[in-house]
Amino acid sequence: MTESLPAGDQEPNEGSPLLRQNPLGPDLEGLRAVDVTNAELEYVVESTGVALVEEAMGNGSSQQSTATDEPETEEARWLRESKLKHSKLAWYYRPSLSLLCFTVALMSLAETMVVSPSIILTTQKVCQGISPGSPSSPDKARCDMPMAQSTFSSIQSAQMLIQGIVGTLLAGKLGELSDRFGRKPIFQYVGFVRLVSILAIVYTILPSTPYSRWKIILANSVQALSGGLMLTIANGNSYITDCTEPKDRTIAISMLMSTIYACIGTGPLIGSAAIKLSSGNNYMPFVIAVVFITSFIIFTTIFLTESRHINALRQSQTKFRDRRRSFESVLTNSSSISVTRHGRYQALKILDLLSPLKKLWLPPSVHGSLIPRYTVLILVALDVLFIISTTGMVVPLVLYATYKYRLDSVHLGYFISFIGIGRAIVLLVLSPLFLHVLKKMYTRLDNSIDSIDLMSLRTAMFSVVVSIAAILVWDDTRGLILLVFAVFQNLSAFFSPTLQATLVKYCSKSSLGELFGAIALVRSATMLVFPPVLLLVYAHTNTTKPKIFMIVPLLASILAFVLTFMLHIVTDPELLRRPSQASLATSSQIAHPNKGSKDQRMSTPRTSRKLSSNNRG
Repeated sequence: MTESLPAGDQEPNEGSPLLRQNPLGPDLEGLRAVDVTNAELEYVVESTGVALVEEAMGNGSSQQSTATDEPETEEARWLRESKLKHSKLAWYYRPSLSLLCFTVALMSLAETMVVSPSIILTTQKVCQGISPGSPSSPDKARCDMPMAQSTFSSIQSAQMLIQGIVGTLLAGKLGELSDRFGRKPIFQYVGFVRLVSILAIVYTILPSTPYSRWKIILANSVQALSGGLMLTIANGNSYITDCTEPKDRTIAISMLMSTIYACIGTGPLIGSAAIKLSSGNNYMPFVIAVVFITSFIIFTTIFLTESRHINALRQSQTKFRDRRRSFESVLTNSSSISVTRHGRYQALKILDLLSPLKKLWLPPSVHGSLIPRYTVLILVALDVLFIISTTGMVVPLVLYATYKYRLDSVHLGYFISFIGIGRAIVLLVLSPLFLHVLKKMYTRLDNSIDSIDLMSLRTAMFSVVVSIAAILVWDDTRGLILLVFAVFQNLSAFFSPTLQATLVKYCSKSSLGELFGAIALVRSATMLVFPPVLLLVYAHTNTTKPKIFMIVPLLASILAFVLTFMLHIVTDPELLRRPSQASLATSSQIAHPNKGSKDQRMSTPRTSRKLSSNNRG
């Protein structure tokens, strides 16, 4: 992901994007399905969003003009040396996009093909536990659906809590380890943990295994240690930045994300086909998934060459050691007692996990303007509200849908594929077309939110409001409202890429990894709080007013739509110039103040003048 820089700016130090773990897991008839197709797909949209939005807006054109004026950076030299070294390898060892896509496809298919059978078999296991009449025959147990819903809600709440805490703590650490030890060891670690996770899940749902809610919770929480599909995606993006020219990264990331979309949409269908071909054996997809993950580990170990330059690894290790020494200096401080020193040391280590959040509190511009800080904080608030009104509400929504409409595994698989493929179509087809139309109507800005961004954000949030209001008001008996909900939710798929691309405009290009790490922490904390709360609300109201939990997401979406009108467009680049850019105002820029004037115009100059005058005052 690259954005055009002013002349003299250095190429960003592309690091590993810090990761977000989305704390979702299996439910009675669809929580794991929602985990893969909504929560993780939202991160897929977020990961590829900046690339696709900038590509659709034609952001790559201005970069080439500045690249030739810049001296070769350390990162560019490392890339050149790595490509020269890798060119001597055989094609099947050489780091490339095709090998990466094949590797990620193995893992993605293994994850998604076990969605439906895991739901069905886990449901039967819960029925076995709550139906004492048939403890040894879970497939013949007769479920008390309201009781099963409440049981699953409590299980899911505990599981979300565990996965949320683990995911939040690992969000920055796994990204740091990727920078220090390389992308290949992280892929190997992910494969190993994912293999253990699937085997643990299979053990808990075997007919011979006694029912235990805590076994189910812990088995499904093992995958949190791997970072989920989001870690695979983020590590893949880091792999791309290591071995791809900046001008080619947009297309490369888009192709990787297209591979993920295809796997998310087709994985459940492959699992259903495996069950049919094996005469209804729900365990067959797990066998195939184990084969796929084992192949992933073997292929990564033998064929996938480390992409990160050895000097980059050493630099990351040096920074880590320097930071660790600064922490350890607290222990050697003789001015405080031992207990106090140890407490401060542990507190610093914990706070270091949250250090990326500092990137969201922007310093005043060189002219003292706080507009960038306020804009970024509003964008972060929009992201939180968007999560609450989309991913955060889907878990209890699926429970509600399975209870009211009695969805079976076949229809659930169709619904999963519809969500996955639908979001892919919106992001890859409709979103670029929509942006193309907006480009003809408005002018794009490089350093500030523009009318194109605002229209995209407002359209997406309006779609979310309509989707929740429709299912809250319309009370049909055939479940058609679920399709309406899915369609309008899918239309909001370009919200995250637009928001991420807008955030990049205000932040330093040399610390994008920390920026995305901060967003990951905020999103992870949001998912740690709101989905369990909504799930508990549904668990206590499913027999009386099952739709009452939807009120909170509806209010969140309305508030987000209103907040978009508090974002202002600024056309004066000097007003938004960061302190780190103060030395970049060269004589050539002063001599050509209108360079790129097409991108600096704005459809609302009145707002810009007002903000500029207020800032000077």
